[in-house]
Amino acid sequence: GSSGDGTSGSVKVTSGHAHSAESGNITLLSESSSSGISGHVLVATGSSATGSSGKINIKTGSSSSKSGSTTVSTGDGALEAGKLLVAAGSSNNEGKGGAILLMSGNGGTVGGEIMVSSGNGINESGGMISLSSGSSEAATGGHVSIKTGNGASSGPIRIATGIAHSG
Repeated sequence: GSSGDGTSGSVKVTSGHAHSAESGNITLLSESSSSGISGHVLVATGSSATGSSGKINIKTGSSSSKSGSTTVSTGDGALEAGKLLVAAGSSNNEGKGGAILLMSGNGGTVGGEIMVSSGNGINESGGMISLSSGSSEAATGGHVSIKTGNGASSGPIRIATGIAHSG
C-alpha cells in the first residue's frame, strides 16, 4: 500500500521450504505471441525525490558445497538475436556517473575468472570487442588500465591475433 510519510507496504513472494529435496521454484513469465511481440517483464524500483532510489538484488543462495549460478541472457533470433545491455545511470548535475563493476570471487586456492569473448561468424566476421574510455570536454579523458595481479611471480599479459586460414 501507499504511505504519506512513512514506509509503504512490502511485497514478498516465496516458494515452499524443503528439508531434504529441492525447494519450490518461482517463475515470472510473460506469455508468447504468435505474430506480434511477446509481453514485457519489468522489474523496477520506485524513484525518490530527495533520497536514494531502491536497490534491486538478484543473487543465488549460499551453499556448503556449490552455490547456484545466475544467468542473464537474451533469446535466439533467426535474423538477429536480442542485445544485452548493462548500463549505469548518468548524473545530470555536477555529480558522478554510475560505475559498472565486474568482479570475480576470491578463492582459497584459485580466484574466480572473468572471461570476455565475442561470438563467431559463420559467413562473415566474428564479433568485435571494443574497450574504450570516456571523453571529456574540459578535462582529461578516462584512463584504460590493464594490469596483472601481484604474486610470487606476476601473471603474464598476452595479446595475440588469430590464425588466418587464407591470405
